[in-house]
Amino acid sequence: KNNVSKIFSNKDSFIAVYTNQKKVIVWGGIQMPNSLLTLKNVKNVFSNNNTFIILYEEIDGSDRKQKIKCFASNAIYILNKNNVENLENVKTIYSNSESFIVIYGDDNKLDVCGNNNFLGELMNEKDNIKDIVHVVTNIGAYCLLDSEGTIHVFGHNNFIKNLPEEKNMKNIKKLYANHGAFIAVNNDDTAFVFGLESHGYVSNNN
Repeated sequence: KNNVSKIFSNKDSFIAVYTNQKKVIVWGGIQMPNSLLTLKNVKNVFSNNNTFIILYEEIDGSDRKQKIKCFASNAIYILNKNNVENLENVKTIYSNSESFIVIYGDDNKLDVCGNNNFLGELMNEKDNIKDIVHVVTNIGAYCLLDSEGTIHVFGHNNFIKNLPEEKNMKNIKKLYANHGAFIAVNNDDTAFVFGLESHGYVSNNN
């Protein structure tokens, strides 16, 4: 008997995780890939509009590796799939409506997967960004904070408007997000709001 422990959803599909052996089943608009039929030890599931990513543990004797499987209704939503599925020591995953950031490794490096329009320059810059300590997302963009207190903003051009001056993107200690804007708070407790005017951006950010 397979008892369901958790159910996740995206725009048109569901995925259920079974209690025994931590296996999964998918139904709805996304067809279940054959590669999931024997997948075990599921740790978590992440989703956005069109995609699921499964975080699972690969066990070989005493060797344990956290890896991921990606699948979507269309290949455009999981560009770079092969690279991220080969990552080991995956820590966690963040998403906007059509892409994902995968944090992995001992120094919290990142890789990406998804619709390139919703990653922006992050696809090209991802190898230059390390030691990520915090990430917030909105519907179309990411704001990443590294261990030195610098923020990095990437995503769809429609959602990365009104960015702070470069000097105000350093010495940041906290990040917040809503559907279309971000707030970065620096070490002096000054807040900088950026993003869409309709979601909170104000020209006087002090």
